[in-house]
Formats: sequence, structure tokens, C-alpha cells
Amino acid sequence: PSAQPATQSTFAAPCNKSGINSGFVPISTNSTQFGQWTFTVDNTAPLWFFCAQMGHCEAGMVFAVN
Repeated sequence: PSAQPATQSTFAAPCNKSGINSGFVPISTNSTQFGQWTFTVDNTAPLWFFCAQMGHCEAGMVFAVN
């Protein structure tokens, strides 16, 4: 099993928490259904996120919305 927390950050510091966090969402090996986390995007500014699981952000597990 694994857990993938989506954690808000910034472009300048992509692996540092600076806002909302989904918490650890467990994912079972060979799973075909995955957890969901919902949040509201209420403006057009980019939102930056990373996986807070140890080593994942440093390996490039980051994304942006907007």
C-alpha cells in the first residue's frame, strides 16, 4: 500500500507546505479505485501542489492547477 498526500506549495518552494493538504490518502497495491479529495478553486491564480510522501516531491511529483 501507498499514500499520496496532495499538499499546497509555491512555485518558488515546490516541496514546502504553504496551504491546504489532503492528508494521507491510502492506495492499495493493484487498486482500480482511488481516493478522492475535493477543494474549491475560486480564482485564476496558479495553485502549486506536491506529494508530501517522503522523497516523492524531490523525485518530481508536483503539479499545478490553473
